[in-house]
Amino acid sequence: MIKKSLLIINFYILISIFLIPPILFSFSKKFWNLFNLYKIDRRVELPPYKDKTKAKIILQEFKDLDYKSEYKSFIGWRRKPYSSKYTNIDGKYQTRVSFNEQLNNSVWFFGGSPIWGTGVSDYSTIPSFYAKISGEKVFNFGETGWTSRQSLNQLISLIGDGIKPKKVIFYSGINDFIAGCRSKNKYIVSHGLEAEFSDSLKKNTITFVLKWLFEPYFYLIRKYSEKLYQYNNCLEDGKIAEFISDHYINNLFSAFLLSKNYDADFLFILPPTVYTSTSPSEYLNIDNRTKKINLKIFNLIVKKVKERCFTDKQFCESFQDGSTWLDVKKEVFIDNYHINDEGAYQGLMLV
Repeated sequence: MIKKSLLIINFYILISIFLIPPILFSFSKKFWNLFNLYKIDRRVELPPYKDKTKAKIILQEFKDLDYKSEYKSFIGWRRKPYSSKYTNIDGKYQTRVSFNEQLNNSVWFFGGSPIWGTGVSDYSTIPSFYAKISGEKVFNFGETGWTSRQSLNQLISLIGDGIKPKKVIFYSGINDFIAGCRSKNKYIVSHGLEAEFSDSLKKNTITFVLKWLFEPYFYLIRKYSEKLYQYNNCLEDGKIAEFISDHYINNLFSAFLLSKNYDADFLFILPPTVYTSTSPSEYLNIDNRTKKINLKIFNLIVKKVKERCFTDKQFCESFQDGSTWLDVKKEVFIDNYHINDEGAYQGLMLV
């Protein structure tokens, strides 16, 4: 009887050892997500934000959108319709509202979060400032996290819907290197949620249970191993950086040809980042490894575009290297990739 009791006790101890960590981890994730939803974004205290009250509302609205995206064929995802004081998403294509907005025969903007407008109000996004400065009608097709391939796919879908642009502007490049260099993405040509999408399709019970059981340990590995958590060897392996830059340029060239075929002007801009600018940034946490990767791929893109000038001058003339636009004395970056309204206005004055 004693041996049997010991076996039962040991069995329950073993089960507890296996179950307690994932149970606690699941509860902690839910608590952390809820905590983050109501936690004040620290960026509100940074120097670029002069109106702290307004900034707090804008950043909270952005946080409210964290879990409000849905899958869309060919483009990956779009944020759901949303209505608030400074952030509004509306219309058939679930896009950010802009000043002087018009869908057909207007200036179409494509890109990731810098174009979508992370950290600024609807009427202080880059497309809105462009409309104010030029007087032209605009439409913002940007989406947070999008790579140039997703923007190209969105352009193809719009043309397929029978809508025509007057001018097409691609303002992208940041997410291409971020997604391409992430070690958790199995393929270099992928968007930022490649791994998450793939995991969500694995619905069999055994895989789900195993993932749930070992998730706390995988999290610790990702958290404390820079190689697994951040990037693959984009710095050491020149082929990866070359492939990312080539793929980016070919995507833009496809968008250029498509726009040209519909008699629309085309412009693509390599956006500024805190790594490529001299704007004061002492208040930000600059990661040197990410900076090296950013500079390496951006320099490759500029080099390869110049090489294309010998074979396609018109495509070459459609390119603007905006990576150094924000060589200004004002603090305009709210993080490593996003700028305040002054930064957006300053950059557009150079287009």
